[in-house]
Amino acid sequence: MDSIVSDHSLVERLELSWPVEQWQGLTVLVAVSGGADSVAMACALSVLAGRGKADLVLAHFDHQWREESAGDAHFVEKLAGQLGCKHVKGQAGQQGFQNEQEARQQRYAFLLEMARSEGARFVVTAHTADDQVETILDRILRGTGLRGLSGIPRTRVLDEGIVLLRPLLCCHKAELKEYLDELGQEWCEDESNLDTDFTRNRIRHQLVPLLKSEFQPSVEESLLNLAELAGQTQQFLQSHAGQLAERAVTVARDDQQQKVTIDLSALASVPPLLVREMLVEIWCQLDWPRQAMGMRQWNQLLEMIQDETTPSSQTFPGNVRVTRDEKKSGGQLKLTRRLENIETKD
Repeated sequence: MDSIVSDHSLVERLELSWPVEQWQGLTVLVAVSGGADSVAMACALSVLAGRGKADLVLAHFDHQWREESAGDAHFVEKLAGQLGCKHVKGQAGQQGFQNEQEARQQRYAFLLEMARSEGARFVVTAHTADDQVETILDRILRGTGLRGLSGIPRTRVLDEGIVLLRPLLCCHKAELKEYLDELGQEWCEDESNLDTDFTRNRIRHQLVPLLKSEFQPSVEESLLNLAELAGQTQQFLQSHAGQLAERAVTVARDDQQQKVTIDLSALASVPPLLVREMLVEIWCQLDWPRQAMGMRQWNQLLEMIQDETTPSSQTFPGNVRVTRDEKKSGGQLKLTRRLENIETKD
């Protein structure tokens, strides 16, 4: 089995995506559900870890959604032993289905906690190109902008010195299953992934096949190219929005609240698109909730900056209070959020 693992093209692609030199000698926390994608990633990473003298820790979080979930946890523990890796596990505080947002928060809170305790510099998850396609379609259907079209980011900072990485975004699920078949390596099947009551599953099992068969066989490649271009454009906007924020935004915090002051005179003649991106960046940097901040809310906020006839005081999702002070020279927009409204970051 080792020779097959070492020589397989998937291992080579993974190393191209994430060169061993970038993590040699370090501890890496590998999120493993027991499904084909994460099992294949764990197997391939174990080969590269051997080359780079890195330590892998397989981490499994049991949401307790299904009766079979305990079996999945046992499978991952056994896989860790097979690969010669340390194993850690956690589980949801209550049995039964949580909504997807709650589940995600619990899962990432667990992964961050384990990364801290194990001294891991990286947390890796097995998101694939197929997941990227589904995410983009889901966001288009729900309504999105450039940030949403750019899809799942390859990296994200979880905490100081800890980076979340998704090295398999260049690979498709079929490739991973082919790799496991060649290894003779089993994986766990989650039957809930076939349940078309969930929007994500309908996209995977109905919409994508329909688009490929009836409209465009290469639709997945087209969407991935769109995501790449959107991501590049988003990075450009973020860079300029950051420069704008340095000139126009002041952030303060005390024991009771976070306060943001925007100098409206610094925004004169700045294109609305860039101002709106600056506002989104403020929300991101302060970790204010953006789930309920749709285009209508962002435009309302933009109007408070650009149109003096709009109400001078409004409350936005997450209890962010926004007031326009026209008495100051050039005008100011003040955003305030009490700390009691701020939830722990996932």
